Amino acid sequence: DMCRTTIFLNKPTELENRLISERTVLQKMRLLRQQMAASGEGALDRMPIFARNLHFRMGITFNFQGVIEISQGTLACLVGPHGSGKTTLLKCFGNCLFRELTAGEMFMPAHLRVLHVSLEPCFFEGTLMENLCFGVEIPSDGTKDRVRAILRTLLCEDCVDGGVESTDRRMWQAQLTVKERHTLTLARALIANPHVICIHKPTMACGSRDGHVVMQTLTRFVRGRGVEQGNAPVETRRPRTVIFSSFRQSATKYADKIFKIAPGGITEITYDLVDDGLF
Repeated sequence: DMCRTTIFLNKPTELENRLISERTVLQKMRLLRQQMAASGEGALDRMPIFARNLHFRMGITFNFQGVIEISQGTLACLVGPHGSGKTTLLKCFGNCLFRELTAGEMFMPAHLRVLHVSLEPCFFEGTLMENLCFGVEIPSDGTKDRVRAILRTLLCEDCVDGGVESTDRRMWQAQLTVKERHTLTLARALIANPHVICIHKPTMACGSRDGHVVMQTLTRFVRGRGVEQGNAPVETRRPRTVIFSSFRQSATKYADKIFKIAPGGITEITYDLVDDGLF
């Protein structure tokens, strides 16, 4: 086991390629900023997020012909049949899956703090607050009052005895139900307060009523540029963006933009073209 571990830890990393990619993004940002400066202030907030005609290989070849372009401050949904590549695309947008493109381009403005929310919830041994505030960078985002308010919005304030006041250190992965794990994972993302959330099937563990609560909360996060942010004017904060995949039609009606991912390519569609064949 030690031998295998040593071999694994000494394998080549993707760090160098990530640094090269980051330099390319920064160069593109400078160019875009210069181009957009002529049309007014706030060029950083008007930079789009996009993927265009992507082609790369990671074990198998991915060929996403077509364009996904998302303005900051948008709730965007990816739909498509199983195996079409929605999960891979979301991981690429969330920067948790590094791909070396052989064609096309992908752009996420470098100044944006992006959070990828996995389909599989993950908790560590500790208090509930320690788990929920993991990833918080600004202390005011992790106050008990704000955490409690977000849990209340998601209807899970009382899913753990003692709530945010609990000092119990547990292995929460085994203590919580599937629904509680997924809901608290979403709460953790909202508490962290990133500029972009890339989340897989946010309503997967919910019934119809709770699914609407989840989507209404994500909508509120986008429209209000964060949730439970105090009384500061919305305009003083950076835009918030959510990119999500969906496995049920009801969630897609909340999206500002819907992109169909299929073997034939990527196309932007309207809600009236969403049918059961896409799930």
